[in-house]
Amino acid sequence: MSLAIITSGRDIQKWVDNIHLQAPDIKLQIYPQLTAPDEITGALLWKHPHGALNSLKNLQWVSSLGAGVDHILSDPKLPDVPITRIVDDQLA
Repeated sequence: MSLAIITSGRDIQKWVDNIHLQAPDIKLQIYPQLTAPDEITGALLWKHPHGALNSLKNLQWVSSLGAGVDHILSDPKLPDVPITRIVDDQLA
């Protein structure tokens, strides 16, 4: 399994470090340097560039890296995949 982190204008290093700590076997690909897009089955998003998911032919789900999903739903080229979000008392 390979996950993509797709965001614009955010420092993602804490997310990358925590994913590697909790699930070291998961291969991460960081947008825009997706080295093997056909291996990506899930994408973690925060205000991603619209259309960025179109090259992910085996995408099975996307998740917001925050509480909301409006930034995902606003993508006019969003593929037909399940959308999840983070639920945490510490999120606004």
